[in-house]
Amino acid sequence: MTEYSQETFDEVKGYLQERRDADAPKPIQPNAFRLPLGPRNNFNEVYPGIILGNHVCAKDPEKLKKMGVSHVVNCAQGSKINQINTDADHFSEAGIDFFGIKAMNISTCDISPHFVPAADFINAALIADGNKVYVHCMEGISRSSTIVIAFLMIKRNMTLSEAATAIRAKREIFPNTGFLKQLCILNNPGTKTPMGAQPTVMMFQFPVAPRENYNEVYPGIIIGDKVCSKDKGQLKALGVTHVVNCCQGIKLNQVDSDAAYFRDAGIDFHGIKALDHSSYNMTPHFSAAAKFIEKALKSNGKIYVHCSMGISRSATVVLAFLLLKQNLGLMEAVKTIRAKREVFPNEGFIRQLCILEKKHSILVK
Repeated sequence: MTEYSQETFDEVKGYLQERRDADAPKPIQPNAFRLPLGPRNNFNEVYPGIILGNHVCAKDPEKLKKMGVSHVVNCAQGSKINQINTDADHFSEAGIDFFGIKAMNISTCDISPHFVPAADFINAALIADGNKVYVHCMEGISRSSTIVIAFLMIKRNMTLSEAATAIRAKREIFPNTGFLKQLCILNNPGTKTPMGAQPTVMMFQFPVAPRENYNEVYPGIIIGDKVCSKDKGQLKALGVTHVVNCCQGIKLNQVDSDAAYFRDAGIDFHGIKALDHSSYNMTPHFSAAAKFIEKALKSNGKIYVHCSMGISRSATVVLAFLLLKQNLGLMEAVKTIRAKREVFPNEGFIRQLCILEKKHSILVK
């Protein structure tokens, strides 16, 4: 990979994190939640005998045995994106017992049917002295932590707040809001809208998403989420003449729109089939997207730049535009956008922007 300034990277990442810490609800300041860039370690023992971790060693029976693991709970079982394809056969030779949950890390996924069976499996494992359970998903943040929290509530009679606090003391976790609502219901059975659910969700909710669906972050440029990205009437009411879909496609966390979809509304379209992964190479899209935005602004247009949540992919594209076409430094561009909207490009995208800044600064000298 092309070299980039580690100093710039650290400055940008640190600034974004500081802003999130500063904006966090006061009771949990200053550093109750260090996410969203992820936990510091691949795994942590969050409760006696329970290791919460990510995918890195999830398929390595030999490494797991060295860690003393006797049981594995895969909360992301499957062959789809952000899933890990393991089963009982994969671990049988190592003598490791297996429990699989085919969950997706989306707020609409109903993970609650797995709470009791998973809790029973973990509880049975811990009865024998010396046993350890490796509970994992892709990142060890959302699905796996939800299952461990449910276990603590069901088998250790903890409240949701007590369970979340116990785990959070050992690892940076962040169940998605849908999972949190399901845990709130588990905490208060028989209630559709659990008492005290909102404060509990808020304990984790920041900094999952901006406060608004969209914000004008630079004159003529709106960064937004998917909510109104396909609503031609609302876009026209906003004065939008151009759309940049930074998550074009039909996969998870993508939005399926194209030029033909907006043609009858007279809205010009530019699509980027990007995934919000730190390993995804966004760089090839920078120049074309910046030219599209620049042309739109020169014609007095207004551009709606969006991804699924209006946090990472779309912010990255607008930052690239500000670097390439407005000659802003990366830190200046970040501060400009962040003053208007809570954005947080993933770590890989920040590195790519650091490289872009370095290359562009050489060209304009």
